[in-house]
Amino acid sequence: MALLDTAGTWRWARRVDTSYPHEVALAADLAGRLHLAGIFQDSLALATEPVATRLRAPDARRLFVAQLGATGHWLTARDVKAADYISPLAWAVGAAGQQYLGGSLGRDASQADSLPAAGPTALVAHGLFRTGYVTQLPLQGSGQQTVLRQASPRWAAVGAWVMLQGTGLASVSQVRVGGITAELQVIYDQRLRVQVPAGAKPGSVRLEVSTPQGHTQLPHQLRIRRP
Repeated sequence: MALLDTAGTWRWARRVDTSYPHEVALAADLAGRLHLAGIFQDSLALATEPVATRLRAPDARRLFVAQLGATGHWLTARDVKAADYISPLAWAVGAAGQQYLGGSLGRDASQADSLPAAGPTALVAHGLFRTGYVTQLPLQGSGQQTVLRQASPRWAAVGAWVMLQGTGLASVSQVRVGGITAELQVIYDQRLRVQVPAGAKPGSVRLEVSTPQGHTQLPHQLRIRRP
């Protein structure tokens, strides 16, 4: 997996260690993050921050989904439980961060293969022929919510960068400071940087982040310094 600029110059490259590297799908969102879906077997080691992550699926092929930063560093990753023998073919990310996966499931076997989907039902295929699927699949694991805890520093001027701390921040697609959309950089799942946007009014303002699951506010207000 690699990134090239418009002139074809290599910017960076990352190795993805899986037993089936040809079964992968890749997409980018408006924040410059990469979204990767693929198949792994037995184990998959990822250098996520702040600690490394290892996914395990003994004696099985399983789907994994992950996010990478704009420079190729791993942000988050998880496996999709009970999703064996599923080939990801296409991966897309909506403007609000929604993630869509398309591919095929089913194989020459008597047992059913399944893909967990939103809601009480699962997508199931039987028999000798593969079946196509399209699904919206959130990156976050079940029960993991985006939580903002604090901003550092709490005082900042227009153009300055502020570090946000919390959990589930890799799924943030937009940050608004005082109602104005701000530039963001995800460091890893517990931290992201926000640049105070031009037009932010001096004084105490609300900071809000958007994710596919909804909106979350910083528990305290950010104070913008006068120029």
